[in-house]
Amino acid sequence: MFLWLQLILLVLVGGSFALLLRTFRKQNAMEESFLCSILLMAAGCVMPDSLLLFPAVWWAFTVLWSDCLRVYLASLCGILLVLFYAALAWYVLPDSWLVCFVQGQFTDAFSRTFCWSPIYTSANAYIYTATTAVVAILGLWSIIAHFMRFTRANVRVQTYLLVALPYFGLSLLSCIFPTRMGNSMLSVLVGITLFLIILYLHAYGFPRIRRAKRRKNPSRRKWKGRKNPYR
Repeated sequence: MFLWLQLILLVLVGGSFALLLRTFRKQNAMEESFLCSILLMAAGCVMPDSLLLFPAVWWAFTVLWSDCLRVYLASLCGILLVLFYAALAWYVLPDSWLVCFVQGQFTDAFSRTFCWSPIYTSANAYIYTATTAVVAILGLWSIIAHFMRFTRANVRVQTYLLVALPYFGLSLLSCIFPTRMGNSMLSVLVGITLFLIILYLHAYGFPRIRRAKRRKNPSRRKWKGRKNPYR
């Protein structure tokens, strides 16, 4: 169940992130903004932590040069549409498994624990903690590598990096403090880390290993200028 939820969460949040990047320098990106809000609201039904990405999305519209009133209104319409259908489902079918599942996810979101005990068995807890640590280290390494060349990167790479940072930070916090049922944004952390690594490789290529130059022996230089007395 945990793997299926993480896979659904990755598809929904990844789709919203891809739509967000499509708004780069588009003043008429109402369709992308509307669909992005719908996908994020659907992801919030699976993992309520995803709803915290909405401020990051609205801030990203400014970074992506697509901030106009129509784009923000389209995003608001997407939120209201999902809220309308959610209220209708709760009123008409309050005992359905979907409504009970969403209610359970929101109830569980307020009970938090630390990352080394998110799941019932200790083996799964170790796997979860090790996976989070490895992915977080790779993500931080890629962010540092990006900022070391930030001034030399083109505008698109700089913009995509700034948009990805809130996704990485919020998903990392969700993984450090998961719910007591073990739910978190681990798949989002993995996906955004892969995006940062691929973005770096696409912009700069694979890092080159510099070999140390061999130093010439100074004793040989001295003997080159002298005549051999034994000749």
